[in-house]
Amino acid sequence: MKLSITENIELLPLEVTDSLNILDLVESSRAQLGKYLYWVDGVRDEISAYKYIVERINSGLSGSRWFKIQFNEQVCGVFGIKSISVGSGIAEVGYWLSHVVRMAMAL
Repeated sequence: MKLSITENIELLPLEVTDSLNILDLVESSRAQLGKYLYWVDGVRDEISAYKYIVERINSGLSGSRWFKIQFNEQVCGVFGIKSISVGSGIAEVGYWLSHVVRMAMAL
């Protein structure tokens, strides 16, 4: 499922074949992401990036969905619906953006 947010921003399903892209994004923003996200130190090579993706897309949490964020057709981060509680109507979401792309989006 592809979601068009604006003419320049799209959400596409996160897939295990995205592991090199995710690794590159983490490497380019390791210092900034590492300040806030516990998992950054664990993503150091293609295998660990693959595991990062697999853990998310196979979390088993109710309503969980994970997307790569594309800006001008370039992957720039990840957006996740971590879980949805139907009973309470509460959803947990998260996202991160590459430092380099965030700067380009602000210009």
